[in-house]
Amino acid sequence: KISEELASLRQSMERQEYDKIEVLAHRIIDKDPKSEESIEAFGALAKRAMQQKKWDEALLYANSALEKDAHNLDLLMIAAQILHAQNKDNEAIEKLNQAIEHHSKSAEPKVIKSAILLSFLDVDRALEASKSAYDLSPNDCNVLIAYADALYAHHDFVDAVSYYEKADAKKCALTEQSIQYLAKLYEVHVQDPQKACVTYTRLVELAPDNAYYKASRDYQCGLK
Repeated sequence: KISEELASLRQSMERQEYDKIEVLAHRIIDKDPKSEESIEAFGALAKRAMQQKKWDEALLYANSALEKDAHNLDLLMIAAQILHAQNKDNEAIEKLNQAIEHHSKSAEPKVIKSAILLSFLDVDRALEASKSAYDLSPNDCNVLIAYADALYAHHDFVDAVSYYEKADAKKCALTEQSIQYLAKLYEVHVQDPQKACVTYTRLVELAPDNAYYKASRDYQCGLK
């Protein structure tokens, strides 16, 4: 059983009732800061502070929760994302490594780790992390996109196309950057003007004012 306050907090989080989230979370913590329910309340406050980009406050709440549950996957992921937002990527990687160590069957921390490693061009380790995530969850959209991005960065262009296409076939929501990579792969490395045309058209639909997208679409589609 859970308290009425925690039930209400979960409901408010689902409904994105931000003022209620803060009130209910503080009420739970004030009632018993050492309780199991306070861990979830601290996590809720951390997420709320992240939404407001109050990174120091968010990290304080996340660490308060981790003091009570050091191996909690959700909390480790929250802390890693906060640290990444603060450009403390080495510390973020440490949190993700803890998550990977204690939750070896979870692909999510490996996906985030791969993205962070790519951001500072540690391509080999990024590919290793994303491949490990793929081995765990080959049908997960985030995993497919992360693996394709890492393959692209590693210059494994044919394989990158394959995994982007797998993600597309599953109706995964590719990021704009991933669609850029796919367009470039079709244009340069696979040399398939028809698919390049379709992909640059997608980019134009995403960013109608982007002159580069328009020029590339027109060229690949044979438009005047």
